[in-house]
Amino acid sequence: MSYELVKKYFPYLNHYIESERSPGLEERRWQKGDFICHAGEPIDYMHFITRGKARVFLPLYNGKQFLFRIYQPGAVVGDLEFFTGGTTTCAVQCISQCHTYCVPMDALRRNSDMNSTLLFSLGQILAEKLESNSIAEAINTHYDLAARVAAYYLTHTDPHIQAGSLQELSEWLGTSYRHLARIHTKLVKTGALKKENRTYKINNRPLLKQYSDTTLLEGTHSLS
Repeated sequence: MSYELVKKYFPYLNHYIESERSPGLEERRWQKGDFICHAGEPIDYMHFITRGKARVFLPLYNGKQFLFRIYQPGAVVGDLEFFTGGTTTCAVQCISQCHTYCVPMDALRRNSDMNSTLLFSLGQILAEKLESNSIAEAINTHYDLAARVAAYYLTHTDPHIQAGSLQELSEWLGTSYRHLARIHTKLVKTGALKKENRTYKINNRPLLKQYSDTTLLEGTHSLS
C-alpha cells in the first residue's frame, strides 16, 4: 500500500504509519452513492479521505436532509466519534468515486497515548468544523433563501458537488420545493441564472453576487 497521499494530506499520521504497532491499516474504495457511514450507527474505523468527494448531511425527521459540508481529500470521518465513543451524528455519502485510508478506532486510541501530535491535529480539525458549523447556522438564520441559493451556485461550480435536482437541493437547504422553485424562477427572470433543459446555471455572475454578499460566500466555502 502506498502512503504518499496519506503523508501529503495527514502528516500527523506519520508516527502511526512508521510504528510497529500499526495493525489493521487498509485502503478502501467507494463508488458514487456509497455511504462511508450512516447517521446514528457505530463507527469502528476512522476514515481519511485521499481521493474523491463526499457530502455530509443530517437526515431530518420530516424526510429532508440538512447539508453540512462537502468533504474533499484531506477530510476526516470519525474524528468526533474518536473522542466521544458514541454513534455517528451525520451521514457521509460519496458523490464521486472515493478512496479512504482506514484505521481502527481502538488502534488509534491506543496509539494516541504516545502521539500528542495526533490528538492536537484531531482537536484542530474539530475546532475548524465547529467554526464552520457556527457560520452555517448563522447563515441559515439570518439570510433569506434567495441569498443562500445565490451563494450555492457561486460556490458549487463543480458538477460533482451539485444537487441532482431541485428536490434534492431543497432538502440540502432545508426548504420546500415550491419555495425553492419560486426563487429559481425569480433568478431566471432577472437574468442571474439560466435554465438549460432541467438544470440551472449561472448566467450573470456579477448580478448573482448582488443577491449574496462577501460574508455569506465566505461562510459557504466549507461546502465546496
